[in-house]
Amino acid sequence: MEEVRRILKMLEEGKITAEEAEKLISAIEEKGKKDKGVSSLGKIIGDSVSSALSIIPGVLGNVLSFSGEELLEEITLSINREEPLEVNISGGDLDIKTEERDEIILKGKGRYNFSENKLTLSAGNFLLTLPKLKEFKLIINAGDFDGEIWADKINIILNAGDANIFLRSLEISCFINMGDMDIKLMENPKKATMNCNMGDLSIILPEDFDGVIIPKVSLGDFSMLKEGYKYKDKKYLFGEGEGEIEIYCKMGDVSVR
Repeated sequence: MEEVRRILKMLEEGKITAEEAEKLISAIEEKGKKDKGVSSLGKIIGDSVSSALSIIPGVLGNVLSFSGEELLEEITLSINREEPLEVNISGGDLDIKTEERDEIILKGKGRYNFSENKLTLSAGNFLLTLPKLKEFKLIINAGDFDGEIWADKINIILNAGDANIFLRSLEISCFINMGDMDIKLMENPKKATMNCNMGDLSIILPEDFDGVIIPKVSLGDFSMLKEGYKYKDKKYLFGEGEGEIEIYCKMGDVSVR
């Protein structure tokens, strides 16, 4: 297992290619073929690497074909706060902050398109100021994200990038495909699902967190660093267990504190 982790680290750092990593892992499988768990381990690795690398052509295509308007200065965009808002960024970096307001403000350099409560950004650096929302979806393709989001329901998809996020929400869904995500929960969610295909995930719980943590890590380490829990049936119980956070990680490390 440790040999596989070293290979994956080399792959993440760009020291070897995906093909070279596959060959090395196959050699380890051959060496330990008597172990019944090896074949399933190889399948997890193969599926995760293939899924992670498959997004790259699509991201490049989106950036090259995007024909939105060029952002030259700060603009204000009107939205319907009762309807879901979607923000999709490819090949760029995005910062978000939340304020008491009715519209959204977009600053930065790059190209954008806004229609029917959907904002698409490409190839640039952007600062987005949002109001508190009913429902918000954020898709990041090959870029970095930093900021705070406040909505009743939040869905975040990270494909090949890094994210540092402060979340205020009752219902949260996050998916990481080849990237690292740091999440700080500013309030107790009633339901949260965190999926990590290939990458690392760090979660900071509210100080008064009341809920159940259910981790399922296939290849990697899980660390519970927050004290005050009861452990039973592979679940971490805090307080009365009013909320629930499910964590699924195929390949990567997860820490909760």
